[in-house]
Amino acid sequence: MGRIYVLTLGDAAKRGLILEIACLRCARVIYRHPTDFLGMKTPAGREIRSHIYIEELGTMFRCRGAAGARGCGAKGARVVPRWKTELKVPAGVPLLPFLNADDRERKRMIRAARG
Repeated sequence: MGRIYVLTLGDAAKRGLILEIACLRCARVIYRHPTDFLGMKTPAGREIRSHIYIEELGTMFRCRGAAGARGCGAKGARVVPRWKTELKVPAGVPLLPFLNADDRERKRMIRAARG
């Protein structure tokens, strides 16, 4: 049995992982697919490529609000690659919208998936 090392953004995208991004100050968590960051610009003006280290990616983030929630504005985040099997998502529900939704929206998605 071998160990799979996921060090770069390209490794995470190749293996189909989801990135869990948590703010260091307010502990707000969002989930994104690694390919969402490819082509974005860094604060220094360089383009993010697939060979960037995941640890290095966390230093580029700032906590901002989304979906009605306000962010704290802190710089830096903890970025952890997660396997899809680790994340508890019911069958028939879209993965990323479910993980990034609030409790009320999650319940609505589960009801819609059940029929």
